[in-house]
Amino acid sequence: MAVYTQLNKENIKEILLNYSIGQLKEFKGIEDGIENTNYFLRIDSKKYILTIYEKRVKKKDLPFFSDLMTGLHKENFKCPVPIKNNNNKTISNYKNKNLMIVTFLEGKAKNILSPENCKSLGKEVARMHLITKKFKIKRQNDLSVGSWRKLFEQVKDKCADIHKDLPRLIDSNLTDVEKNWP
Repeated sequence: MAVYTQLNKENIKEILLNYSIGQLKEFKGIEDGIENTNYFLRIDSKKYILTIYEKRVKKKDLPFFSDLMTGLHKENFKCPVPIKNNNNKTISNYKNKNLMIVTFLEGKAKNILSPENCKSLGKEVARMHLITKKFKIKRQNDLSVGSWRKLFEQVKDKCADIHKDLPRLIDSNLTDVEKNWP
């Protein structure tokens, strides 16, 4: 379940008053995902995604994500494009929650990846990294190696339920990664 913030049609229409993109025709909560609330929107004949940023996402990081998508799009990298509101901003606020509306990308998630899918994905990730090398925007990665020890400590006891040696194995490997991280 990934629809944490429940919105009805009137709520979404209220949000859309801050945008000049047309009239709401359809909306639906998107169950996939784990962290933010997402809604599919059909506005006139176009499709969009409304993302409401929930607790873990820091408000100060949102401009980075917006600028990243905008910059990637300008470099012809296929990704959602943030839509500017009536104040010429890509980030809006509704009932003390930050949100963004982005363009919709056609397609659907794959549950099983083939080696060819992985190769294609790897090429696109590499391309994205090459494009972003030119960008001036920076952000500390909160989920990098510096956060792994804390995450491990939170689940360490449960790891033994999977296998009695798993906590020791993870700890040993994590120590090695921390010591040798580039």
